[in-house]
Amino acid sequence: MSEAIKREDIRKGDKVRQSFDYTASADGAVWYLNGGTFELIERPVMLPTVKGWYQGSNFPLSKGCSPYCLNDDGSWGVGGATMTPEYMRRHAGELTLLRPVAEVAAEVLAEIKALVYPGSLLSDHVDALATKWVTK
Repeated sequence: MSEAIKREDIRKGDKVRQSFDYTASADGAVWYLNGGTFELIERPVMLPTVKGWYQGSNFPLSKGCSPYCLNDDGSWGVGGATMTPEYMRRHAGELTLLRPVAEVAAEVLAEIKALVYPGSLLSDHVDALATKWVTK
């Protein structure tokens, strides 16, 4: 991995190369620089610690891949198999916590309810759906 990176995007633990272009004005002249360009050499993978289901950037759900599960005991599972933390750091990529169904349902239904005339039949149906899905 070697890519250009902005100074403000550098994280603790990143291995970075800083480069400067400088033309000396005299023999032995030294110029202390603050700028330059940055290149990300390596970024350590930090595994999440919050229990739940995750999508890995190297194996996204949109490509038909299975989500990873961080269990109560700190182990990782996918498709019935257990994965070591070392395997997850090397292969899963960046992990994104998947939102619970109830949370997504509440958000979507609130947006729909805002579009529906209050007290209408459709409004009552939205309330019934909210009762069913938001409590799961």
